[in-house]
Amino acid sequence: MVQLLKVSELSQLLGVHVVQVYRMVGRGDLPVVKLGRSLRFRESDITSWIEAHSQTAKSERQKVGG
Repeated sequence: MVQLLKVSELSQLLGVHVVQVYRMVGRGDLPVVKLGRSLRFRESDITSWIEAHSQTAKSERQKVGG
């Protein structure tokens, strides 16, 4: 079964305020599932998103640092 996270759960996971989660969704930064008026996030999509953005951050630090 697919695990879906609520906005509040994702904000805790990412360590950001719920408003920031809504902003990221609005910009298209996060993969989201819309169920009526509710937003949900597949745990597997968020895990992949975190890994992809962690790699980007590492490569940018390497370019700057040397």
